[in-house]
Amino acid sequence: MINENVISSEQLPKADLESSVPPTQKLDLSHKPGLDGIRGIMVIAVNYYHGGIAGSGGMYLGVEGFFVLSGYLITSLLLSDLITKKSVNFGKFWSRRARRLLPALLVLIAVFLLVNAFLGASDSHTTARGDALSALFYSANWYFIAIHTGYFGAHSAVSPLQHTWSLAIEEQFYLLWPLVISILWWIRRSLNLLLLFCASGIFASALLMASVYNNGLGIDHAYYGTDTRSQSLLFGCALAVILAKWPPSESRVAKRSIVPLVGVLAILFALLIASQASGPPGWIFKGGFTSFDFLVALIIAAIVVAPAGIISKCLSVLPLRLAGEISYGWYLWQFPVDQWLTSARVGVSGLPLFGVRILVGLTLAVISYRFIEQPIRRGVHFKNKSAFIFTPIAIISVSLGAILVGDIPVGGQTFFESPSASASMQANPLRILLEGDSIALSLGILPNGVALRLGDSLSDSGMFGCGVLNSGLINFQGHIQPQSGGGTSCSEWKTKYAQDVSLTKPDVSVLLVGRWEDLDRNFGTGWEHIGEKDFDARLVTALQTAISILHDGNIPVVLLTEPYLSESPQLNGSPWPYDSKTRINDFNTILKHVAAQSHGVATVIDLNRFVSPGGNFTQSMNGVQIRTSDGVHFTEQGSDMIVQWLFPKLNTIGMHHYLHHEIFSGTPSTVPPIKLSSS
Repeated sequence: MINENVISSEQLPKADLESSVPPTQKLDLSHKPGLDGIRGIMVIAVNYYHGGIAGSGGMYLGVEGFFVLSGYLITSLLLSDLITKKSVNFGKFWSRRARRLLPALLVLIAVFLLVNAFLGASDSHTTARGDALSALFYSANWYFIAIHTGYFGAHSAVSPLQHTWSLAIEEQFYLLWPLVISILWWIRRSLNLLLLFCASGIFASALLMASVYNNGLGIDHAYYGTDTRSQSLLFGCALAVILAKWPPSESRVAKRSIVPLVGVLAILFALLIASQASGPPGWIFKGGFTSFDFLVALIIAAIVVAPAGIISKCLSVLPLRLAGEISYGWYLWQFPVDQWLTSARVGVSGLPLFGVRILVGLTLAVISYRFIEQPIRRGVHFKNKSAFIFTPIAIISVSLGAILVGDIPVGGQTFFESPSASASMQANPLRILLEGDSIALSLGILPNGVALRLGDSLSDSGMFGCGVLNSGLINFQGHIQPQSGGGTSCSEWKTKYAQDVSLTKPDVSVLLVGRWEDLDRNFGTGWEHIGEKDFDARLVTALQTAISILHDGNIPVVLLTEPYLSESPQLNGSPWPYDSKTRINDFNTILKHVAAQSHGVATVIDLNRFVSPGGNFTQSMNGVQIRTSDGVHFTEQGSDMIVQWLFPKLNTIGMHHYLHHEIFSGTPSTVPPIKLSSS
């Protein structure tokens, strides 16, 4: 029966108590310094991973430690209340969680909105709104799934609030788990039932993660989903139940030898998994996370069962304990600092840049801990009544800020209009099919605006995350993975292009690719990249195939050169090798070669020259921002400007191209050698 936010056990079933805890049994909730040490190791690991330090590819697993530890601590607290007080006071529990977590997050979001308003590119204001609101209401994990913002190798600029996905999962757990455990305890006051529920939940969550990954539903859901990640929290919950059912006893001799051995083995195997988890590899979603969570639970058990043991002593050293105490604030601030302090802004790169970022992140973490987290947590600044008044006011204020930031006007951004060009194009309307990757998608972002004003019909049917060279594994931002477009297999591009041609019956087919063709690939015989003979031969064949499909017997094909990119560099400040002008120039050389060998079917239009005046990446032209903040895609205003420059050229090709040309045939072996700048 629920009364004033309290579930009472007065009416609990009197029978079936064979697995219950004796009413007088109190759980050991004393502070364990070794647990602070685990927090310290995990937050250091995650920050090293975000920093892009060599050898840190598997350190994203540090988040698992937070999940397992949270599950253990929260369940221990709830079980203690159920066993000794016979009830869980929901109001008290949730208010304590809010005082612990919300104030620092509110400050971070407010700073994020201010920084974005002054430093963010114009296109980032709208995304900032969604980022801030999802972080504020602890739904960031589902938000990033919905907008296809992957944790491993994002296709666009990384949000400074992307790391709040893990906070969202934990908060969702804090909201639901007290209800679940109280209901289960009311049904049957049995630790066996709780343990069975935890074990079943772990199995179901792990199975769902593997299923989501195997069925091509996307790595984003597998990694971000509350349903797929709850296994980590439930491992901690299960450990708390086990230790409540079989409390550790100081008189047991076996633990003096067995517990340290188990703890050491768990640490060694956890390090082994982390050392092989860079990428991440597919196996990490098919039992890898589950195995790592189990090992973390064993390490926690070694500390709790033997608080004076060797494992606990090693993890209780002062630096790790201090890092653990400020781990929440450090986790909150370090990732945004990494995004804000770029190499261009700081003036250094590599390890010096990493050091600057860590110093700033630690400083902000200490300030947050000393002046925000601890005072509010201890009630120094806010008593209960004032907290109930302040919290909703703060949430509403930050929410309004997030909503309004998307409406900040940016000077100098107007839609480019050319009445003379519009009138000219009205006389000769075209049906244009634009295929390619996400850059092509961004170029056709206004098909019903620009195209219709110019008297044309533009069908932008690009595939997000997919080019025309899609076999093998890719190395994208240090992550080894098969190429996929938001969960869709990129190998389907040929079928899709053919269907689009059949459906739209275009007068001109346009292709814009190159972004994904610049990446290092492993076709099964080692890593290759553009400029190497075998790689170039594969690329030529893929481009020839694309031209053949888009030509469809009589349709002229236009190949747009790949524009220069200025993607956010690696977190250590070094640029990604595939963003180099050399690779883009090599791709455009091959593109022109293939067009020259197409017997007049394909024509190259130098988009790169138009959007990169002076031979360099350009963010703005004539006071108009044409590239988004990720340095890869085009803004709406940029698309508008480009399309009005491009459409007259497409119109000329559509009217004067000899439609009777047949596509050429050939194999890579017959293609003349191509001289590239990187050869």
